[in-house]
Amino acid sequence: MSRTKIAVKVENQVFNSIKDACAYLKLNTPAGLAHAIKRGNSTYKGLAIERVNPIVPDKVKKMKKNNRLECPVVCENLNLHFRNIRQAAAYAKVDGWTMSKKMSTAGQFKDKDGNIYKRLKPMKSKNVYENTGDTIKTTRAFAHRTVNKSVSNQPIQVLETKSEEILRPAQPVLKVDKVQLAKNILKEKVIASIQVDDYVLAKNLIDVIQTL
Repeated sequence: MSRTKIAVKVENQVFNSIKDACAYLKLNTPAGLAHAIKRGNSTYKGLAIERVNPIVPDKVKKMKKNNRLECPVVCENLNLHFRNIRQAAAYAKVDGWTMSKKMSTAGQFKDKDGNIYKRLKPMKSKNVYENTGDTIKTTRAFAHRTVNKSVSNQPIQVLETKSEEILRPAQPVLKVDKVQLAKNILKEKVIASIQVDDYVLAKNLIDVIQTL
């Protein structure tokens, strides 16, 4: 993490940092001079000291460098200028990466309202992207037939889409004979009753089966 350096003046000589001042004055540690500067002392070890305006911190320098890498965007028909693609994409309510590629491959990007956006710096990439037109194409979800309209001279493509439910084979419907099911259950109980020598219960169950 970078820290803001404190510029100091020692005996009318300006140094970019307390460390540089200590090195010039051959002081062993900068802690004493730093403490005196922070307390607002005017002297240190008999030397006149003074804090001057701090130099630009490293973080600010990095931000300025990143600004040079940003790509400005202009919306021609609305006469709007954006500092970078992120701001332009937020205004158009689209994905920034998609907008960037279309402005690079098609030369411009057209939003859903017909506004035209152009980047003022070329894309720097080793990848080669296909020109799919200057608009974002949308397809209707779960539709059997979806038409993709292109702004280029390419023919219209008709795409076939089928849901998983359509592709799943129909399951056969089994019909259950309730009477036969009841007889089977009673027969099992008859056998179980005979095995435990309960013939009275077995006879009664047999009578029930005969009535079904």
